[in-house]
Amino acid sequence: MRKITVITSMELTPRQQRQIESVFVPKYKERLEFVYLLDQAMVGGIVVFDGEMVYDGSVKTKITQIRSKLIHG
Repeated sequence: MRKITVITSMELTPRQQRQIESVFVPKYKERLEFVYLLDQAMVGGIVVFDGEMVYDGSVKTKITQIRSKLIHG
C-alpha cells in the first residue's frame, strides 16, 4: 500500500479530499492510503507527496517561481 501525504494550510472538506483522491487513484495500480496534514505556516495551496515525488502547488512555491522569472528573465 502506498501512502499519499497531502499537506494544506486549512482543513479540507470530505468533498475536497475525494477530488484529490480522484486525481491520484488512477495513477497507481496499488492501494493508496491518504494522510491529510495541516501546516498553518503555508500561505495556501497544496503539497502532495507520494513517497517518491513531490507535487508542490503551494502559493509560496508559485511566488518563488514568479520572482525567479522576473529576476532572471
